[in-house]
Amino acid sequence: MTGTAAILDSVGNRKRRYVRTALTAMRTTEAEWLPLIPRNWNVLPLKFLCKFMNGTAFKPTDWSSTGIPIIRIENLNGGGEFNCFDGTIEPRYHVRSGDLLFGWSGNRGTSFGPFLWQREGLHYLNQHIFKIHGYKCDTSWLYWMLKGVTQYIEVQAHGIIGMVHITRPKLGRIPVPHPPLIEQQAIAAFLDRETARIDALIAKKTRLIDLLQEKRAALISHAVTKGLTPNAPMKDSDVEWFGSLPSHWNIKRLKYIVPGITVGIVVTPAKYYVDEGVPCLRSLNISSSRIITDDIVYISPESNELHRKSKIHAGDIVIVRTGQTGTAAVVSDTLDGANCIDLVIVRRSKRVLSDYLHYFINSRAAARQVEAKTVGSIQGHYNTSTVGDLLVPMPPLLEQDQIVTALNDQCGRLDRLASTVTDGLDRLREYRSTLISAAVTGKIDVRNNCQGDPL
Repeated sequence: MTGTAAILDSVGNRKRRYVRTALTAMRTTEAEWLPLIPRNWNVLPLKFLCKFMNGTAFKPTDWSSTGIPIIRIENLNGGGEFNCFDGTIEPRYHVRSGDLLFGWSGNRGTSFGPFLWQREGLHYLNQHIFKIHGYKCDTSWLYWMLKGVTQYIEVQAHGIIGMVHITRPKLGRIPVPHPPLIEQQAIAAFLDRETARIDALIAKKTRLIDLLQEKRAALISHAVTKGLTPNAPMKDSDVEWFGSLPSHWNIKRLKYIVPGITVGIVVTPAKYYVDEGVPCLRSLNISSSRIITDDIVYISPESNELHRKSKIHAGDIVIVRTGQTGTAAVVSDTLDGANCIDLVIVRRSKRVLSDYLHYFINSRAAARQVEAKTVGSIQGHYNTSTVGDLLVPMPPLLEQDQIVTALNDQCGRLDRLASTVTDGLDRLREYRSTLISAAVTGKIDVRNNCQGDPL
């Protein structure tokens, strides 16, 4: 057995080798997230093991394109774009490779929690991030233990949409396990090794998903610019992004083949939200294959009428303007009469099949047009004018239908495979999280497993 299944199967098959099997080896604690710990471990407030220092408050007017890079929350996730400060600050705000940081105000599961800074060179620390110092424990173990604490904090913060926030006093008061130094070192070595193995497999599967997406994009782009007939007579389109097209196809600007293009609600939409009512789509609900109704929001029927210009109907196409710009989906019958927030809406047309147009808008040929028009921008920007100016290859309606049928089949198979791989990724990430928690709370005994098999 190899891959995801082999690693996950090890949980069931080998767990008994590392779990502290004797009940007498554990004791109860009063800490909510540590009901049991090994008898020879202590429980201490986190502030007894280290100190947390907040970064300095840089103002936007302090930012520069030259100087020392400033570490902000978005940089904790690997973001490579830095604002700089062309000046000097106190050494306590200096960060170098190997320093341990803690994002205390960030997004759950991403920018909140502990981070080992790994970029070389001097950096300055911005506010909303703690620099950890004054260690009274093994620093590698502390990183992994903070990972376990972060899971607890995020659960406690349930109900806060996306964001997690904790103050320095509250973080310092959290009770944490404190094993003997030799066990701290064993736990750190175990987790360094085992999470590296899991991370390597996660990276491979992530790359596989990327390859599937690339193949999907190539299939779509070929179908909407070359058609399905391999030896069809071709003509030069005189359009850089299309190359040659089947000789019987035409090219039209999108604004001339649809009855209208508009945009969804853009003014403080949150004030219209209600618990139940009319579904209202946001960018996170739009994927290139379908509309995702998870995390959908609702507005009242009265608000829907107030914003009737942005009502969506079956067969309309909705396009993401920010984030995953250009991602488009067709409105289904079940969402007829719903509304949307900050999405471009392309009205259903009798001259082009919505499903065909949706595939084209998701194609590279469409994306390259937008990129060329918005050159110099950080990312392509989709507005009604940009969308309306898109040049669209126009096969006859019957051929559009054939292209849609073929792409539904081919992309459907790729989407199902990608979904299977994604499920495996989710299981690996859950296992990684569980492994960290079990090790730092003493539920597994890794003292004699420094070079052995994983849990």
